Amino acid sequence: SPVELDKQASSDAFRAIARNCLHQIIANEPGVCAGDAEALHQMRIGLRRLRTAIASFAAISAGPEQDKIKAELKWATKALGPARDLDVLATDVLKHLRETDADEREFTGASCDFALRRAEAYAGTKDIVRSDRFRRVLLDVVEWVETGPWTGGAAAYADPQRPVAEHAAEVLAKLRKSVRKKGMRLPELSARARHKLRIKVKNLRYNIEFFAGLFPGHKNAKRREAALSSLKSLQDTLGSLNDIVTRRALVSDGESLDAHAAAMVEAEEAKADKLLDQARAANADFSRVKAFWKS
Repeated sequence: SPVELDKQASSDAFRAIARNCLHQIIANEPGVCAGDAEALHQMRIGLRRLRTAIASFAAISAGPEQDKIKAELKWATKALGPARDLDVLATDVLKHLRETDADEREFTGASCDFALRRAEAYAGTKDIVRSDRFRRVLLDVVEWVETGPWTGGAAAYADPQRPVAEHAAEVLAKLRKSVRKKGMRLPELSARARHKLRIKVKNLRYNIEFFAGLFPGHKNAKRREAALSSLKSLQDTLGSLNDIVTRRALVSDGESLDAHAAAMVEAEEAKADKLLDQARAANADFSRVKAFWKS
């Protein structure tokens, strides 16, 4: 749900955003334990949004507690990754089978195979979400957000009472500059560099959503929606390019990708140049959008 920030101090805004992210994580726990793919996806988004918020307000909440929180949230996000990756792979493989007119026996066999793998993956995911460590992570985050040392107003590196709109403009401008600069060099970037750019794009999207209400007006709203649209396209195409690389690595290493998945990877690789062109176009579209936080 949207975050209502109004004209709060930066420290209060960080707390409001962190609470919003925590709500997204906790509200999806029953669905994750029931094996719901969308609930798992939303929980992981909540974790990534929270990590983004901490990074965006890093100077305000600096301290050893922040480092510990960041490390544990990274663990939680990574621990929930395999089941989500399997969901995405299954969807893509079955889509490929439909598009290539595979016979019913092949399609049914692949569906059953993924169902078995998925049941095993989600059993592990349920254990993680209900583990003492996972629950302790969330409790530690709540305690740190509400009563941690940083809340005493003695931040070493930043003014916690600084108006959040000023802080937001600075964060957004820095991320925008970084994305545009890296995006201009897309054809030269390695697969790893493209992946890092995708993370920056994702972080910028989350921050735009965090701070959307701080810059009202029809013109700002139009610019904001244009930026989000082009960033989503850029993120999606970079994600597809990253999938090609990671799935090819699985095939090359002889991991548990069957013939159907291997055939899908080959079909995806044939589209790599087209995807790169789409990513360049999306970045060009984003670069043309004026900053909505300046007017």
